[in-house]
Amino acid sequence: MLAAQAAALNAMFRELARRASLNMGEYLDASERYMRLALKAQGQCRATLEMLAAMKNPPVVFARQANINNGGQQRVNNGAQPAPMPGVAGGGGIGRLDPAALDAASVPTRGQNSPHESDSKDGVEVVEAAAAIKSCRRRVASMSRSG
Repeated sequence: MLAAQAAALNAMFRELARRASLNMGEYLDASERYMRLALKAQGQCRATLEMLAAMKNPPVVFARQANINNGGQQRVNNGAQPAPMPGVAGGGGIGRLDPAALDAASVPTRGQNSPHESDSKDGVEVVEAAAAIKSCRRRVASMSRSG
């Protein structure tokens, strides 16, 4: 299809250039218009042949890095190792959750020094405990998604 387009554009260029040369002496305005159209057809022919050559002989690309994102967090494959994450066994962001990371120390209990110790009510402690549990769940979910 592209070869036929290039041949047609080349034929248009030849015909328009011929008409421009025939009108050169008497009708300069018509000659100029024919020549402009001829040069446009020649430019389109060149672009079509360039595209055809690129399709037949694609350029060679040497990629040293492949970025893969299959719907989650994007992982970059450039040879660098991820930094160790606290709370993950194996230390590389991909692995199993370390049970020691979810110890009871992150959930405030009654009698511990909390910022709300002076107005310590059961409702405040429950809210703080719920926030700590939500935080732990988010960490677990983000670790399982990245692995």
